[in-house]
Amino acid sequence: MTTPRFIDRVEEQSIPLSKILLDPNNPRLIGLEGYEGVPESRATEENVQINTLNRLNDYRAFDQESLRSSIEKSSLLPIDRIVVRPVKDLGGENVFIVVEGNRRIAACKTLMQQHLNGEKTLDPHVLESIENPSVLVLAQPDAAEARLDQWVIQGIRHISGIRPWGAYQAAKTIEAMITKLGYTEGDVAGALSISVQRVRRSMRVLGALQQMSETEYYGEFAGPETYTYFDEALKRPAVRSWLGWSNEQMAFDEDEKLEQFYIWITPDDELDGRRRIPVAEGIRKLDSVLKDSAALDVLNQPGNTIDDALRVVAPQTPPDWTEPLQRAIKALDTVPISDLENMSDENLELITKLITLGERRKKQATTFKA
Repeated sequence: MTTPRFIDRVEEQSIPLSKILLDPNNPRLIGLEGYEGVPESRATEENVQINTLNRLNDYRAFDQESLRSSIEKSSLLPIDRIVVRPVKDLGGENVFIVVEGNRRIAACKTLMQQHLNGEKTLDPHVLESIENPSVLVLAQPDAAEARLDQWVIQGIRHISGIRPWGAYQAAKTIEAMITKLGYTEGDVAGALSISVQRVRRSMRVLGALQQMSETEYYGEFAGPETYTYFDEALKRPAVRSWLGWSNEQMAFDEDEKLEQFYIWITPDDELDGRRRIPVAEGIRKLDSVLKDSAALDVLNQPGNTIDDALRVVAPQTPPDWTEPLQRAIKALDTVPISDLENMSDENLELITKLITLGERRKKQATTFKA
């Protein structure tokens, strides 16, 4: 088992909150509403920091309000350690960028703003805990190497731990550990407490995404959102086979079919920018469509969706409805007199519904026979 390389390069320090900067390239933020991060050299810029704080506070899924409420009541507890790394700001001053704990630092900065402008009056103990938080400093002078350490630290905590990441962010961490740090699949699985099968599937999905990124017309759409489509596609044997997936090549080899697939999962002008398969879970509906040429033709027409295609799928053998109907008739025929004398309104309504539906179906059948 490979020992995490950062273990001997962290030390505890108390650092002024004003010297701790948010990480605008945190994996949680990448892919959020199209956000792709900023160059490392711009991470310390004031406007970048303001936008990062706003992005964290505005996105409801981060639940920053609950986190701020917890800190306001109990202070910033040192149990769950914040990790930072040293950098130079644009003026050459020593500052620190968050490696782990972006949400907590964002909550502290917001609480401090609210205290200073009079929106809140924080308890002195709370104020003391956030003004100079105790953090772990990751001593890695090289920015690129520090970023790799950051992926590993965050991956250990968020792939199988607290507040799990999305599938794309988790896969990129797995990829970095294998391709940049030389971890084996077993090492990654052990470090992140996940299965080797999940490690392999993540790498395969990234391979499919990389293949899409290299195309002229669809490469711009190869990102976090389309990752989930490929994840679903590779889980389904029928779809995987139809596209010609190769584990050895980590790519699909049915080029014409693959282009059709790209069209289905990217914006369609005839649908006002929506996708023919609107959500990744819709890939699960493809099995029956791929077997039906008429349904496939419908899906390949601009402006149509997966649900439109399903409507023309050849119907399966209809269920036998006569047997349960005969059971219902027999049940009504054997209702005891005592139950009829004391029948509840609910049961009367049930019989009424049966009669009404029976009359409707009888009328429909007579119309079709005419």
